[in-house]
Amino acid sequence: KLTAELHRCLTRPTAFEAVMRIRCTRGLKISQFHGHFFIRSTDLLALPNVDCDKAYAVQLEHEENVLTINNICIQCALLYTTSSGERRIRVHTIAVSVTPNLADLYKYADIDATLNLQARIAFEHGLVSKLEDARKMVQDQCIDALATYRTLCTTLSKAANQLIFPESLKHLPLYTLSLLKHPLFRPGEVPSDERMFLARQLSAMNATDAARFFYPRMYPIHKDMIHDDGGDSPSSSYHCVPLSQASLDPTGVFLLDDGMTIFVWVGNTVQPNLLLSLFQQPSVAHLHPEQMWLPQLENEVSQRVWLLIEQLRGKRGTWQAVHVVRQDDSTEAMTAFLLHLVEDKLASITTYQEFLTQIHRHIQMKL
Repeated sequence: KLTAELHRCLTRPTAFEAVMRIRCTRGLKISQFHGHFFIRSTDLLALPNVDCDKAYAVQLEHEENVLTINNICIQCALLYTTSSGERRIRVHTIAVSVTPNLADLYKYADIDATLNLQARIAFEHGLVSKLEDARKMVQDQCIDALATYRTLCTTLSKAANQLIFPESLKHLPLYTLSLLKHPLFRPGEVPSDERMFLARQLSAMNATDAARFFYPRMYPIHKDMIHDDGGDSPSSSYHCVPLSQASLDPTGVFLLDDGMTIFVWVGNTVQPNLLLSLFQQPSVAHLHPEQMWLPQLENEVSQRVWLLIEQLRGKRGTWQAVHVVRQDDSTEAMTAFLLHLVEDKLASITTYQEFLTQIHRHIQMKL
């Protein structure tokens, strides 16, 4: 892990002594920045170094009540020094359509970007108040967003006894619950130094990595390892299953990736030929709980699994260690694995189905 992360840190393209300015069309203004930087002025950030593993979030707000134009532009200009000492400037400009229709706003919402910004804002709020206030903010934002959509963007009767989601935000309650159960926001036993470490990781994450950070992906590799369409993304060959113990088949092997660590869960009744292909062991009983690791073997099954692992590792700056856990283990790694199953009940925090019921009840009270 140290070797891989040090190599990436020393070899990735890095911009030094950088300053970044963000401009937007008249009628809008920048209200808040999130990330690692020093603010020199209202729209100028000082960045001692910046690379491909760093991401920044920016909040915009209206200066005028109504925008009368059809499009607005946002521009980011980065002035920096390369590793060879050359001074350069890089400019990105994006044009975004303006709509008076709130339904269009919901239609084109980005759930990953929403989760990333929501988590950053909530944790910063928790630093100046209480963790419970941050948790309440996350849940209230979910309720308000769905209640507004139901009130202003649907034609169904307000008395209809169902929870209505916009297609783009259909996973918003699930992501909200995963935020509440994450060590970053989970009350109780999480050490403060671990919580702050996770906060620092979040503050540099892009939207895709943050989605995996809060809601990990779990792949049933025993089912999908024979299918390969040649795609660059693991999701092109592997489908994900819900993060619940109900998804875990005792005859299967599952890989879980949270962006920081990779877990390989092995069921008690896995077929012997699959165990031989992955571990060179004839049965689960031969896997010692304190000495389990995933070897790289010269067979198709092992190579397919390791290809997935390398693809997952190659997408981010953090090199993920692989932990192998057996179904009935009581090890620390197994405990950590179970804490990622956010759709199940965790301590005082409800299951996903119970959480949906709570959200629905709060929305009904607002109507």
